[in-house]
Amino acid sequence: MFQLLDAGGWQSDWLPLGEALEKLGMSRTTFWRLRREGLISAVALCRVGPGRRSPLRVNVPAVLAHLHGRTIRLESVES
Repeated sequence: MFQLLDAGGWQSDWLPLGEALEKLGMSRTTFWRLRREGLISAVALCRVGPGRRSPLRVNVPAVLAHLHGRTIRLESVES
């Protein structure tokens, strides 16, 4: 489901969800809607520790690359 933190990318690319959302300039609601719609890949997410309640980390460059590959504008999604 989620890749391990050390499985790919630089460790500094992996940010806590709140910090990642700030860098991406989007709300939590928009982030999860894009994830459900498949516009944010599961490989851009990981959990630190076992279980569903462990802290989530987001690979910001992977999210940006995935969104850039789609014809989507975040401004239109936010409104």
